Amino acid sequence: MAREFTILCCSHRGVHPAVEQSIELLHQKIGNRFLYMPKAGDAWIDRLRCVSAYEFYRNPLWGDYAIFIDDDIVFTPEHIEKLYEDMKSGYHLVGGGYPTRTGTQLSSYGLHEHGGIQVDGQVHEIKWLATGFMGFTRQLLTDMVEKLNLPLLHKGSWCECYPWFVFVTHNSQAGTPMFFSEDWEFCEKAKQCGYKVHMDTSIMLGHIGEKVYTIVDVINHNRQLEAKEKRKGGILDPKVAREALSATTAVLSAYTDRCWVDSGTLLSAVRDGGFNIYDHDIDIRCFKEDIPDDRMPDLIADLYGCGYLTVQQNTGERKQLLALYQNNVMLDLKFCEHNEDWLWYHVWEHVPGSSIFEDAEVVAHAFPMKFFESFDKVKLGDAEYPTPKPILEYLTYHYGDQWREFKTSADQIDMTDFKWDAQHSPPCAMSLEKLAELTAVKTKN
Repeated sequence: MAREFTILCCSHRGVHPAVEQSIELLHQKIGNRFLYMPKAGDAWIDRLRCVSAYEFYRNPLWGDYAIFIDDDIVFTPEHIEKLYEDMKSGYHLVGGGYPTRTGTQLSSYGLHEHGGIQVDGQVHEIKWLATGFMGFTRQLLTDMVEKLNLPLLHKGSWCECYPWFVFVTHNSQAGTPMFFSEDWEFCEKAKQCGYKVHMDTSIMLGHIGEKVYTIVDVINHNRQLEAKEKRKGGILDPKVAREALSATTAVLSAYTDRCWVDSGTLLSAVRDGGFNIYDHDIDIRCFKEDIPDDRMPDLIADLYGCGYLTVQQNTGERKQLLALYQNNVMLDLKFCEHNEDWLWYHVWEHVPGSSIFEDAEVVAHAFPMKFFESFDKVKLGDAEYPTPKPILEYLTYHYGDQWREFKTSADQIDMTDFKWDAQHSPPCAMSLEKLAELTAVKTKN
């Protein structure tokens, strides 16, 4: 019985059940219009592809069109039907798109910069097409044999074939020798015979890795790369940060005369002489006892009034406010507790701006009260702000001897005090259990 086309699947390890299910769904939709020929057992995948293609080539009843599908590519019947129609309409080498097994980029390589391919639902000429979902015609194989004088290999043996798919070395455009995989080399042979390579971008498939990766994963990955590149210029606007700090301290002055800049804001003022563009927030601390719970609604209203867009308190007993100012400048306001010997507050591992839950990972920062018996000053912009005293000793206690290395580049933008503590174990960092032992005497709050 003659078939319209043949699906070839070469595998080292056997075909994934999800791929077999895709084949079965195709059978259910179009019946026996196609032949499915899986092949496994040869560690040499390019030889296996050559043997599979040769079996198709020498069997006219298998149809005039073949489709290679990898053992981990998930597709729908409509994907196969569309690729078949593409070949019947004159595309001799055409395939669908799918991401690599990490979901970071497409497996095929386009003509645009860095191999980019315009994904707009149309058929586009590309440079190299991956064999994971590749359609080709019998005519293409015939022309390769005749025009390139390909030798028949292993004649009379189980692996008799023409070398259509082979690993080779070529020089790159820059003249550097590089490996070409068997699918890219197949595309090069096609171009030598006068054919073009195409991708139908309406055919977007899944690739089974740790999950089934799709074009959405590639898009998201590229957006992350764009965001990372943008972040190299910094994420904190110093001008807006100065405005936020000035407005916030003005609000707090109506509630307490004991508030100060701390943590990253203090560190950057000392080390950098201003705000750190790789930081995301301004850090302010105050004594919890100075602002009772019944005054919190007024404080929150005043923060909104001075320009904050959102204000959020942790769940449970009040320990922290996170607030978002204009241009994504964050406020981290911590309410510090203390006894005669120690002052402390909690530090959560959280994404800036997200909720702070009681069961989130948390550690404590605890400092000797000597740092807060009187305050020093640090200049930020045109204003001076209170700080713990002495400043350099405090920063060393807070971050350790390497405090000058905190958030010095774009690569450290996601570094938090919580992560820094885990990596450097500064004197101030401790578990809640250790804090309970340290502060066992009567607490003032």
